[in-house]
Amino acid sequence: MKALKQFLFFSICLLISNLCLAKTPDLPELTPENFNQEYTRVATSLLSIEETFSRRLIKQFKHAKGNHHFKLTKKQTIAKNDYQKLTTQLNDIKPINDLKEDLLALYTKHFTLSKTEHEALTQEATMLALGIFNETKRLEDKYGTFILPVIHNMLIDIRLKKRGACKHWAEDLLEFLKPIQRKFFDVTWGEAYPGLILEHNTAVLIPKGRPFEDGLYIDPWRTSGRLYWQRVPEDHHYPWKQWPKYGRF
Repeated sequence: MKALKQFLFFSICLLISNLCLAKTPDLPELTPENFNQEYTRVATSLLSIEETFSRRLIKQFKHAKGNHHFKLTKKQTIAKNDYQKLTTQLNDIKPINDLKEDLLALYTKHFTLSKTEHEALTQEATMLALGIFNETKRLEDKYGTFILPVIHNMLIDIRLKKRGACKHWAEDLLEFLKPIQRKFFDVTWGEAYPGLILEHNTAVLIPKGRPFEDGLYIDPWRTSGRLYWQRVPEDHHYPWKQWPKYGRF
């Protein structure tokens, strides 16, 4: 009986200890309203841990598996768990923030805005970045993309896959973007080498009132479903032009 009581006591202590280690909250569902707050929380929390502990410990935090991979104190173990969780969260949220910031820079390069207009632009850029990221993930799952996009195209050619070529990415992303009410950005279809074996297609966002060449293209095809974008004139692989038969919305 005494041994059973000791076993139950230590089991409860271990359970409480494990619960206490979970300090970092999960990311909530990201929205344009809470995105900046959550990004700041994750980034500053991660920076705080990096500034509190030595580089040697941070290196151990990165590679530790479970609670006892390295000889860590309870405080260090809590920090390690938080560090690993925050790192995963930052890896998920940072690409969205980067796209948002690039959209902001793209627009403000050509237009001067009041404080109120800039706030509205930030809201729209955040909404678009979040939407594009989520839609890209959804399409990646829908297409069942492979590591190499050319392999996926070959599977489409032999009818083992139905969609996932560059034109499908462009078409589906634009169908997602077109209905969204936008004050600052238009969307259109970009093409390169039309009619040739190197033909490529993509969705393009353009600041309203600016020419196609000032746009930012979204091209997850070349990265097999990962969020990828770049300014139109900076792509040294494809000479992008607007598809004449597709409108600008």
